[in-house]
Amino acid sequence: AGERKVVAAWGYFNGSGTVAFYDSLNMSSLTDLGTGEYSLQFSITMANINYAQYGGTNACRLSLCHDHNGVHIAPTTTATTFCTLEYNTAAMDAVRVCLCIVGEVA
Repeated sequence: AGERKVVAAWGYFNGSGTVAFYDSLNMSSLTDLGTGEYSLQFSITMANINYAQYGGTNACRLSLCHDHNGVHIAPTTTATTFCTLEYNTAAMDAVRVCLCIVGEVA
């Protein structure tokens, strides 16, 4: 009770070639970890790691909190890792990727 859950951060970026934000809110940096695998660092601190994450791409699906091998990577209060996958589960870079973080800010 009394907790305020808001869109705390979001990023819209080019995930192909040289990765870069088109636009973002409360994102400090974007790291390309390999084909279809990214880490987004927040410029804010979330209250805990139980925040909601959702997103989409122009051509494939997202796998949140997992690398392209399906290994779970736990989010932190200052960053999250995810990958973009073709529908047959092969990792791929997407030109337009968006990710939204909803939760309580510390």
